[in-house]
Amino acid sequence: MFEKMFKIDINLLKEQKWVEVDYTESKSSVFFKSIKEFVLADDVKIDGRVILDDNVGARFVSKLNTALLSECSRCLNKYNEFIETRIDVELDYRELEKNGVDIQQEILSTVLLVMPMKPLCKPSCRGLCISCGCNLNTERCKCSEKIKVDTRLEKLSELLKKMEKQNGKS
Repeated sequence: MFEKMFKIDINLLKEQKWVEVDYTESKSSVFFKSIKEFVLADDVKIDGRVILDDNVGARFVSKLNTALLSECSRCLNKYNEFIETRIDVELDYRELEKNGVDIQQEILSTVLLVMPMKPLCKPSCRGLCISCGCNLNTERCKCSEKIKVDTRLEKLSELLKKMEKQNGKS
């Protein structure tokens, strides 16, 4: 359960047919600390509306912003993965009237769905050396010079070295 549930003024919702929602859940919330799939690097910010809908009762439409502490799948460095996504949920009007709005499962599902399957600190991440394990983004590996190239791939290796020299001159 969130530390605070946001309440909707039902009379205002009936009158206007919509109510603005501006809600922030702390990254240190008990709910988020109990989740093992991700660690929040920032609070969860929700900005949206609860709209009265004759067909379904009420609808919650919002934008969710947060940042996750992620580990790059190539170089294993920690970095913040910024998430901005949309939530669109049907709400039970009777529950809304009695208890307020509890959307923790929708937030959890949304965050899990938008998390990248293979997080990368940057698209051009070069990862770790397969021999010595050095981070190829921050240092040049010495063992790459010692690795014997398969004779079938020798021409590709020469082409790669030539391209590296040209990029170094640019």
